Amino acid sequence: MKLIIGEVEHEEIMYSLGAPTTEAALLPGLQNYYRSSVATALIQHYKKFGWDVANTYTGIVTDVQVRATTRAFSKALVEGGVPAKDVMRYRISLPIEGVAQTMPEPQRSTFGGKVPHAFDWLHWWFVKRIPFSEKEEKVIREWLVPFAEFVKGDETVEWGTKDVTEFRHLTEDATIEIVKDPYWAKLMDTASVLRRVIESEGATVVQAVKEATTGK
Repeated sequence: MKLIIGEVEHEEIMYSLGAPTTEAALLPGLQNYYRSSVATALIQHYKKFGWDVANTYTGIVTDVQVRATTRAFSKALVEGGVPAKDVMRYRISLPIEGVAQTMPEPQRSTFGGKVPHAFDWLHWWFVKRIPFSEKEEKVIREWLVPFAEFVKGDETVEWGTKDVTEFRHLTEDATIEIVKDPYWAKLMDTASVLRRVIESEGATVVQAVKEATTGK
């Protein structure tokens, strides 16, 4: 099997919308996503990174919905026998500058010049009705070469990564690099918090990841 899995640079922007601002509202806010034992353990874990309620909420939800769980899943696949080169991780940091011009305020100030959660559909599907600059078009065409091979079922896709701790990076400067994941250790610590709570309560990791990511 082959899998493309990853994230965008500014995942947190979307999750920060409506974040609680008081300590009393933090746990109930997280309980919209996670059961009480998981939410409480995550709060305790994230307190070590500084105590601002909105930032703590945003960091927890961003990491558990996307950043930590995708890394833990990628690691589990490789440990289960999938070749590391076939777990094709990515990070997209290149904003499409024309997007801001399609938005009214205050959305333009919030999202302009950023790549928030789900905004990478513009890159993956080459959506030129939002005009690309010459530089953007050139690098996105290059970015999509192995993606097109993947979609066609080509077994010789060359993503460029050799280890599960690497990702293919579409940078803010419109270059493509293979990067050793600088966030790996921190986010695997978050994943280990989830695992400890899950296992202590006798649930399976698969059940808990499903609950954390789908709410079901």
